[in-house]
Amino acid sequence: MLTIVRSLLIVVVVLFGLQGCYIEIVDDHEGDSIHSATYLDISHGNVRYSGSFEDEWDKDIFRLVIASQGYYHFWSSSHLNITGQLLSSNGDVIASDSGHYDNGYNFSFIRYLSAGTYYLSLSGEHGNYTINVDSDEDTFWDDIGNSIDDATLLPFSHAIAAEIDYPTDVDIFQIRIDNSGYYRFYTDGDLDTYGYLMASDGDIINSADDNGRDQNFAIVEYLYAGTYYLAVESFNSSDTGIYVVYAGYD
Repeated sequence: MLTIVRSLLIVVVVLFGLQGCYIEIVDDHEGDSIHSATYLDISHGNVRYSGSFEDEWDKDIFRLVIASQGYYHFWSSSHLNITGQLLSSNGDVIASDSGHYDNGYNFSFIRYLSAGTYYLSLSGEHGNYTINVDSDEDTFWDDIGNSIDDATLLPFSHAIAAEIDYPTDVDIFQIRIDNSGYYRFYTDGDLDTYGYLMASDGDIINSADDNGRDQNFAIVEYLYAGTYYLAVESFNSSDTGIYVVYAGYD
């Protein structure tokens, strides 16, 4: 018996030595097109789903059925560089993002969707990931204050969808910095946004217009521990619309 066990151990050691320390991650979603997509059930509210990329050429595509129209937040959480695309029922790209969220690796977008079938396409580096679909708007939608006295707290690594819902509307977010360092604040969406970062007394530290993606602003600033405020408005004071705002470490 001992001889058999010893022989098995030798075989395992030899095989491990041949393979090195590489741990193979098996492709858990064979579907790489909308015709063979993996069904992702989002009928019971917010969803967290784990997956993996077998290699850098792997692509995972999920099919989603939206039963009720509304806003939906799609985002990933991982240490991989992930690109996410939301596709219509015929495969047209509705939204796309890569490396703009959380730690600079993950994707995130919020879109208003009508009832119907959609697809979520993911691609990235070899490794494991988690995709998240939030259909409960209370988890990412807030009524935003219009002054520093009633500012809405902007948490880090979390998306907040908001709206400039009337001309000259200004949304004010409170930012709490615990550790000194470089921080990044930016918006995403179709609205042409203008943003400015303020100190605790309301003095403007920095401002930005179109230096983010498309017509969105992005601000990178070294901040010391303390309280700050971020103001978001439309570049054209008569414009209104939806946007998503983020705060993260640069």
